[in-house]
Amino acid sequence: MLFFISGKKKSISNFCKLLQEYEEYNGQLVNREKSYFVVSSKLPRQRSDLISSWSQFKGQSLPIKYLGIPLFKGRAQSCFFDDLVKRISSRIKNWKSKLLSFGGKLTLIKSVHCSMPIHILSLLKVPKKSH
Repeated sequence: MLFFISGKKKSISNFCKLLQEYEEYNGQLVNREKSYFVVSSKLPRQRSDLISSWSQFKGQSLPIKYLGIPLFKGRAQSCFFDDLVKRISSRIKNWKSKLLSFGGKLTLIKSVHCSMPIHILSLLKVPKKSH
C-alpha cells in the first residue's frame, strides 16, 4: 500500500498510531524490514534520519519498485524497465520449453496476465530501448 503523509512529527506520530491500531485490530503485523518511506532527494539527510527514527522505517529515494513496477519522477529511463522485461521474457521462454495443449497455454497466459501488472505499463511511456 502507498500512503502519503507530511514529514511533520505530528503526522508521522498519527500515522504510526494508525498502523498500531491496524495491527491490533487485524492481528497482522507491518513488516518494518520490507516497508520504507520515500522522500525527495532534496531533503537533507539529517531530516530523513529524523523521520526514520520517529517512524522506525528506513528511508529511500526514487526510483523505487512498487508491485514490480518502477515508480520514478521525470523521464522514463530504459534501465527502470530492464527487470520487468527480463521477467516477462523469462516467463515466455519457460512457456516455449513446455509442451502444452491449447487449453493449457490459454490458462497459462491468463494466469500470467493476471499476476503481472501489465495494465500499469499502459499508463507509462516505456522507452524504446527497453525492448
